[in-house]
Amino acid sequence: MTIISSKKRKIVTVMMILFVLGITTTVFAVTKAQYFYKDIKNDDESGYEIQIKVNKFASDELYGKILEVKDIILNQQNNYEPYMSNYPLIYTKRFDSLEEACSYSCIDFEDIVLGKYDKQATVEVTCNEEGGIVSILIMTDYEVDGNNVQLWYYLFSDLSGDLYKENLLDEKEKLINKGIIKTIEEDIITFKLISSEKSDYNISEYTLKNGVEVPIIVSDKNSNGIEVADSYFSVNNVVYSVHVAAKDQSKENAMDTLINVLEFVGNTK
Repeated sequence: MTIISSKKRKIVTVMMILFVLGITTTVFAVTKAQYFYKDIKNDDESGYEIQIKVNKFASDELYGKILEVKDIILNQQNNYEPYMSNYPLIYTKRFDSLEEACSYSCIDFEDIVLGKYDKQATVEVTCNEEGGIVSILIMTDYEVDGNNVQLWYYLFSDLSGDLYKENLLDEKEKLINKGIIKTIEEDIITFKLISSEKSDYNISEYTLKNGVEVPIIVSDKNSNGIEVADSYFSVNNVVYSVHVAAKDQSKENAMDTLINVLEFVGNTK
């Protein structure tokens, strides 16, 4: 992914660290330094955590319409009252197409590897208290093979880090029901999914046309007969989160639809 800029950035190689986990979880599995994965299983819940490597963009390289966000965030803070439901450090804007959302976010649309459908897109910009852009999230929703598909694009600036360990975490968990950001530390982002039901989550790998190996996480059907399949991976500056929910009567199961999305939604390179 190209952040439109005249400056060139250095690529920093990041070493990931394995943590010692409790007895209710399995150890992280590492594959080609792209991700870490662990199952979460105990008497009350099940789920997973997955860590994805992030390539951050330089916040001072942004230009154009998205720069309006700084004044908007400062104004939201000045006018914020405790009873208000909107979080003052987040600004949301809707667009008629993904291409328009990318243009607003200073992303070269031609570098998007998934998601060329001409669908509406929502941009969510998170800032620090000074109005500096910490992260950009572009959200799109589709129907593929009769199944619901959420395809989200995350970008993180060099200002991200501690903000996601503190008060912003609670707000993110309220706003995002799948692909929840748990934390971002250094150049690693952690997504977390927890279910109150006991389900098995099976992880496998799939290779995109561009040679990138991505994880595929598939769950058992829940009590409502819905199975889900998820994938998370990064290409250049963008972290992709793909979530598929399939019902019993769907033409394709969740995993098959996820593979169709990974290969055929848009212009996978």
